Amino acid sequence: MSDQLYHPVTIANLTIGGNIFLAPLAGYTDVPFRTLAKEGGADLTFTEMVSVEGLSREGEKTITLLERSPLEEQYAVQLFLSSTESLPRALDLLAPFAPSMIDINCGCPVPKVTKTGAGCAMMGNPSLITETVRIIKERTGLPVSVKLRIGWDQASRSYLAFSQAALDGGADLLTLHARTRSQGYAPFAEWETLSNVRPRRHREPHHLLPSEGHPLWRRASHPIEGGDPDPDHAPPRFDDRARRRNGGLQGDAQARRRLSEGDCGKLGHQAALGAGGETRRVRESPC
Repeated sequence: MSDQLYHPVTIANLTIGGNIFLAPLAGYTDVPFRTLAKEGGADLTFTEMVSVEGLSREGEKTITLLERSPLEEQYAVQLFLSSTESLPRALDLLAPFAPSMIDINCGCPVPKVTKTGAGCAMMGNPSLITETVRIIKERTGLPVSVKLRIGWDQASRSYLAFSQAALDGGADLLTLHARTRSQGYAPFAEWETLSNVRPRRHREPHHLLPSEGHPLWRRASHPIEGGDPDPDHAPPRFDDRARRRNGGLQGDAQARRRLSEGDCGKLGHQAALGAGGETRRVRESPC
């Protein structure tokens, strides 16, 4: 992979040596899987999604999800929750594992998750994501990222307002899965929607930012162009915080194209790992 495509990235106070991330996959990204990803070249790996409630109760299975590979000098923990009541205790129990970043899952469409108010159902409660991010930032000092979808269904495409709510709480990075909850994982991600929240392109080449795909967006101090078709939703102001986009990446050629458009690839169902851009397919995952 050329130097132009592969480079370090910085998210808040976290500097990562390269820009290939392994996305969280429920039921897959356990320690052995993440170890293989690190061996294959992943620069940052994410755990499976971890229940805040289960962690606060010190559930054995939940604690197991936090185990760290010896190869993971840096790793991120993905949490899901439906209220902040148990969050402070959960964060205290998480501290000994020393994660590099905390990710909040607001995109899982699985009914057993959403019926509790967690996952994508959290998008119906923007004040909750603001408070959640604020608590995590104040209690841990770690970078916080938020994974979200376009919305619950086509009638509630709330991603712009929800993005702003996350940023209001202090989120450092957003991941937009460009499908609604009702779309699940098929047929294709709405890449054209991703451009609604992209920063305007700077005239200087080194400030060019992506318009679609999986990359991590940085240097977003420029105004946002475009907007949601719903005039009641104004594009959020991203300042210098990061964005990455998610959903529907197919194969090595697209992986290279997306990296050429942005700073980082965060790959899950098809994990593009290694300096040669090698693509390794994994099965579809619930979240």
